[in-house]
Amino acid sequence: MVNQYNETLEKYLDIVCKQIKSKCMHTKIRKELLDHLNDQIDAYIEKGITKEQASEMAIKEMGNPLEIGNQLNNTHKPLISHSTIIIILMFIAVGGWIQYLFSYSLYSIEIHLPTSMNFIKYSLAGILFFIATYYFDYTWLKKHPIICYMTFIILITIINVTTSESMGGKYLAIYPFLLFVPVYASVVYSLRNTKFIGVIVAIIAFIPAIIISKIISFDYPYIIVLFSCLALLTCAILKGYFNCNKIIKISTIIIISIIFLVVICNLFTKVITLTKEIEEIDGKGFETYVIKESIVNAKPFGETMINYDSSLQPIDSMVGNWSRYKTLIYINSKYGYVPALVITTLLLSLVYKLIRIHKKQQNHFGTLLSLGCVSVISLQIIISIFYNIGLNICRISPFPLISYGADNFIVNMMLLGLILSIYRRSNIIDDKLYNDSSYIYYKNGKLIFDLKYYKNL
Repeated sequence: MVNQYNETLEKYLDIVCKQIKSKCMHTKIRKELLDHLNDQIDAYIEKGITKEQASEMAIKEMGNPLEIGNQLNNTHKPLISHSTIIIILMFIAVGGWIQYLFSYSLYSIEIHLPTSMNFIKYSLAGILFFIATYYFDYTWLKKHPIICYMTFIILITIINVTTSESMGGKYLAIYPFLLFVPVYASVVYSLRNTKFIGVIVAIIAFIPAIIISKIISFDYPYIIVLFSCLALLTCAILKGYFNCNKIIKISTIIIISIIFLVVICNLFTKVITLTKEIEEIDGKGFETYVIKESIVNAKPFGETMINYDSSLQPIDSMVGNWSRYKTLIYINSKYGYVPALVITTLLLSLVYKLIRIHKKQQNHFGTLLSLGCVSVISLQIIISIFYNIGLNICRISPFPLISYGADNFIVNMMLLGLILSIYRRSNIIDDKLYNDSSYIYYKNGKLIFDLKYYKNL
């Protein structure tokens, strides 16, 4: 009797689950449906109906398993942000157009074609990396945070040691180093429910990143990674991931806020110092002078000539590296402020879309991971806009996707792919904030790190 009763329910649930493509949701859905069926069966049994009849009546009341399965499949199918993908494709097209204009204007015809071909090659590579991360199961990161963290530290150290200095630092390590942020998100998430010990471990885990950023010798990755990781830590504390008491939570937030303010004040002081150098036309303020002149005298469309050395000169002849670092101001000076404003609007619309995607996250790890990736891309765009209006926060500030450079393009395409991968699975990942246990705990007066803990995640 009981076996027949169980078999009837199992067959019903099997038919329902066969219609649901997201296999990771089968266990959760089976449990929810079974609980509901059992409640109905118990209600019928209380009325004096036998178990067999009660189960048949409960199943009939539930409805056709094919229809139920199809409805649940539609509810739990992967999400696609078509508008964000369109914006990304627009950026690739705009980036290609800008690089064509740069190579045509700044270089000889011998260099023009190879430069354009380089963009085509690395853009194709970036698209492949985007597709790979888009279909990547990001939950692998939360299951293997220690492996990810140690592997990243080793690889970025190898890059720092084996590459030569360029432009006063380890230039080739800049963009790979930005990938520390999603790795750090997995570390912070793994420390949930560990209370104050987890906060301390999270801070200690960030120290190697500070050391590595100083070895790289560029402010650009240091600022982006610092602010992004502090944002992750703050988010985890505010949302109660560490499960700290209120005193520890408030104290930690105050300390993090002080760090934010100190860094911002230092950056502001640096910007003011650089801005005051505008009058030193032949010194460090030369580029700032050119930017100021090109903005003040900009036309809606057409080229703006710069007043320098008692003559009007085109921006092409004034400062180098425009294609990599001064993209926006070059477009403003060469083609007018309307095209420059269109590109700026596109950049800010991307930031807006990414923030909206992050805010739609329904699972805890996806929230942290998307916050980290969105912070990295948004900070790059904001710093680059400041850089292009003369506020030199960093020595270099390329725009994501549109500035020339394979490393810039590929890393940012990977981050975008990861963000959309998180969004794609936001309604099909069963993510528990707290487990019954933690991998960090005290036992017999000793601090224990249980690495087998992750097998239960």
